[in-house]
Amino acid sequence: MGVLPAAAYPQETFPLAEGTTLVMVTDGLVEGPTLPLDTGLARAGALTAQGTQERASIESTADARSKRL
Repeated sequence: MGVLPAAAYPQETFPLAEGTTLVMVTDGLVEGPTLPLDTGLARAGALTAQGTQERASIESTADARSKRL
């Protein structure tokens, strides 16, 4: 996972407004041998926005993401 014993991993707390969508992804989801990081992040953001607008479930949004790679 790339966790280094001597590294500092600071924590931060911040409020999210009601209705906010927080998306957390791993590098394997948004980049690969034929998928540049910027392109993968843009696709993930666009699919998340679309799923949020359509009030789609997390599962169906994730399924849509995996089918488009």
